[in-house]
Amino acid sequence: MNFVVMSRRDAVQYSYVAHMESSVIISICDSYSLFPKFKRMKSNGIKAVLNLSFDDVQLPSGASERYIWKKDEGLLFDTLDNSPYVVISEEDAKNIVSFVKKWYNKVDTIIVHCNAGISRSSGVCAAIMKGMTGDDSQIFDNPKYVPNTTCYKAVLEEFMKEKE
Repeated sequence: MNFVVMSRRDAVQYSYVAHMESSVIISICDSYSLFPKFKRMKSNGIKAVLNLSFDDVQLPSGASERYIWKKDEGLLFDTLDNSPYVVISEEDAKNIVSFVKKWYNKVDTIIVHCNAGISRSSGVCAAIMKGMTGDDSQIFDNPKYVPNTTCYKAVLEEFMKEKE
């Protein structure tokens, strides 16, 4: 199984090219963005797309669960209720785990994308890798990625629930 983290732009471009391997895409957009239009054709090998909508925010470690941090803007909101941003939900994590388990033995590649392909997508992809193979080092050892730890924890917790 191949795991690939991409930006939104790269994922859309990928969908316009023929590929020998089959794949599925986990598409993560900001809460205020429209989902990208992927070209679906037999030759590009894309079997399914899971569309998710949440922002690149993190619950800071060591801080109360009620605080939220928007990384790219350096903002700290005192409560989730006061924040205009959407954090990955338990339902999002369940949908990711269900989608991955459904397609894991049916495709060659799992692609995870967000806007830049750096934070949310790498956090989700690392959790998928850890949950399915036990090894997330491909993400955490690569300086290109800065995994969103809130996304990572949410998805990994869902994998752990499934194993109980």
